[in-house]
Formats: sequence, C-alpha cells, structure tokens
Amino acid sequence: MNCLDCLKKNQKLICYAGGLLTAYVGKKLASSCKVRKACVSTLAKGMTLQREVENYVQNIKDEAQDLCYDAAAEVAAAEKKDAE
Repeated sequence: MNCLDCLKKNQKLICYAGGLLTAYVGKKLASSCKVRKACVSTLAKGMTLQREVENYVQNIKDEAQDLCYDAAAEVAAAEKKDAE
C-alpha cells in the first residue's frame, strides 16, 4: 500500500491528531516565559505607538483649526476693508 493512499483514507484522523498536536504545542508556547515576555513587550510597543499617533493626529487637527481661524480672520478683515 502506498503511503499517500494511507493518508487519503485516514485524512480525518490525521487532521484530528494534527489539531491535538497544534493545541498542545500552542499551550506550551503560551505558557512559556520567553513568549509571554515577547508578547508583553510587543503590546507595550504597540500602545506607545498608538499614543504617539494620537498626539500626532491631535497636532494636525490643532494646526488645521488654527489655519481655518486665520483664514476666517483674513476674510473678515478683507470684507471690513471693502465695506469702508
């Protein structure tokens, strides 16, 4: 019997065993101290990046509001000058 034929006949059993093996390895990795430290470090870097992006976006909004205010003031001054 060919090995590939054996795999085709027992495909469900092999998928089940593969799933069990994956769950076991995943549990071992998740409980590993090094993996936990790496995950915490990555999450901390992501949170820092998020804060930096929020500050950057807020600065852009503030600058845009300042530009709009300046433009409105210029229009008002021009209209006042034209009215005189």
